[in-house]
Order: sequence, then C-alpha cells, then structure tokens
Amino acid sequence: IAMAFQALVYSQFGFPLPLHLVRLFDEGARRFSQVLSFIAALVLILTPIFTRFTEKYHALGMSALASLLYVIGFGALALEPVWGIYFAMTAVWTSGEIIAVIHQMGYFSRLIPGNYRGQFNSYATILQQGAHISAPALGGLIIAAGGIPGLWLTVSALAGFSVLVFLLLGRFEDRLRYKQPKPAAGE
Repeated sequence: IAMAFQALVYSQFGFPLPLHLVRLFDEGARRFSQVLSFIAALVLILTPIFTRFTEKYHALGMSALASLLYVIGFGALALEPVWGIYFAMTAVWTSGEIIAVIHQMGYFSRLIPGNYRGQFNSYATILQQGAHISAPALGGLIIAAGGIPGLWLTVSALAGFSVLVFLLLGRFEDRLRYKQPKPAAGE
C-alpha cells in the first residue's frame, strides 16, 4: 500500500506540475521541458551513485527515506517557490524515486518464495500502475477543491503516511526476526 501511495505521489509531477509552472511563470511549457530534462540527467547520474552508497542500508529504511524526500520535494511546491527552487525540489523528489526503485522490488523479491514471485510482482505492478492511472483524475479533483498548492500538500501528506507505513513495517520485521528461535549449539 505504501508503494502505491508513492506511485500516486510521484505521478503527480506529470499532470499538475506543468499546470503550476504555466500559472506561475512565463513560458511554463518550456520550463516544464527543462524540468523533465533535469530529471533525466539526475536519473542517469544519481542511480549508480545511490546504488553504490545505499546498498548497505535496509530496503524499508531506504523506502521510508524515499517517501520523506517526496514529502519535502512535493510539499515545498505548495509554497510556490521561485524558479530556481523548482530545480532543487525536483532533485529532492527525483532522488526519492531513484532510491525507491533501487530498493523496493529487490526487497520484496527476497521475501517472497520463488514459486510466488511472479504472482507477487504482477500484483505489485497492477497496484502501482493503478496508482499511476488514477493520479491525474485524483489530482484534478484535489485541484478543483483546494487549488494546486492544496494538491502539493495532499500528496505530501500521503507521502508522509507512506513514511510511517515503511517504518512500522521495518519495526514489525525486526520484532519477527528477534522472536525466531536461535539454533541450538552444534546444529
């Protein structure tokens, strides 16, 4: 569920962000294309770096960090910052997406027995794609009710909820790990 919330949050950059940029700045379409190019460059540059430097950390902690970066990056857009801040916030939430992609599916693949992995991956994909599909419609409803800044605050709150879910899941997993019986000496 937290992964679906992450997908719903991340998908918002494709629909309301261009609307927001057009409303706030001259040449909003050109500025949105600059943001997209910046995202592409960030993904190419940061993915190997984040892969290397985050591999020793637990996937649930990294997923919580990814959601926290969404909270900061998308939440700051509600303040309608100056143009340069958009690039900084784009770097923040794109870093969150990179971290999420690096850690989540591998984590779940390790948990799921081999004979169920395909089934789980298909369900996870359906859930995430459902979030991507519904994101523009839900975003439009939120914009109609509270404006674009209201949307950024709402998706930031959803990302905050996913932070909590990932942290609670990590805590639950730790408790399960510590409750398992230890093997007897010589086994």
